[in-house]
Formats: sequence, structure tokens, C-alpha cells
Amino acid sequence: MAAKNFEREGPFRPFAIRVAKNKAIDALRRAEVKRIGPPLDAPIYREDGEEITRKDLLLGSKGADVDYFEDREEIEKVELLSLVEEALQEVLTPTERKVFLEVQYNEKSRAAVGRELVPPVTGQRVGQIIASATIKIRRHLKSHGRLADESLDAVPSEGGEGDG
Repeated sequence: MAAKNFEREGPFRPFAIRVAKNKAIDALRRAEVKRIGPPLDAPIYREDGEEITRKDLLLGSKGADVDYFEDREEIEKVELLSLVEEALQEVLTPTERKVFLEVQYNEKSRAAVGRELVPPVTGQRVGQIIASATIKIRRHLKSHGRLADESLDAVPSEGGEGDG
């Protein structure tokens, strides 16, 4: 059980993400074992030679296994979250990670985060750090097939109030 591996001194978020990811993988494996026949994404061919999948036939049709598709969407969300967590830890520098998390998740202002850094920087510089971090995270997601090229062009707002 995951609870026995929990370290009270460590951050909770990475632990919770790992537990969720493992639960999603377990659910996917159980679904794979229960399924009889080839996987839903295995190609089949119509009489006219068009390649389709069983999923194409099932999705939205009467009697389709809605639970399978809903579970799959949840698993994909957990996998995406895991990739973002991986990017935060492996792609960003410690300063980029601190700035990105403080502004995006803790909703601190860029100016406040800039004052906390050593040496202190301006809110404008914090915005530049966030933009750079966002680009790195998106490139990491794209390298794992999770984003389209055009989504790399848009940088989200940096959040926070009272910058300056």
C-alpha cells in the first residue's frame, strides 16, 4: 500500500501524483486483462479498404462501453499530469521551477516572487522566467506527443496580481 511509503517530511504533491499514476496504470492493466479479443485501437479494414479501429465503431454507438472511454480519459489526464511533473523536475532549473510554481500554483504576484529570489529580480524578469519555463514544459510535452506544434506559440498568462 502506498501509505506505508509516505514520508511526512517530504512534499505531498509528488507523492499524490505518483499514487494517482500508479492507480491509473493498475486500472488500465485490469481493463486490458478483462477485454476479450484484439485491442480497440487495432486496425480493421472495411470492404472499401478504409482502415478504421473498433474504437471508431464503438464510440458514440448504442451500447458502447462508456466506462472504458471515461476511464481512458482519466488515465490520459494522469499521464499528462505525470509528464508535466516530470518536466518540472527534469527540464526546468531550480530557479525556473520555484518561480513557475510560486506564480502559477501558489498565485503569488511576480513582484513578490522576484523579491524572494537571491539576488532579487523585478516582476518583469519573473515574467520572462515564467515564459521560458512554459516553453520548456510545452517542448517536453510535445516531445512526448502530447501537444501540437501551434500550441508552442501561445504562452499563458503568468497569473498573480500587483506586479511591478
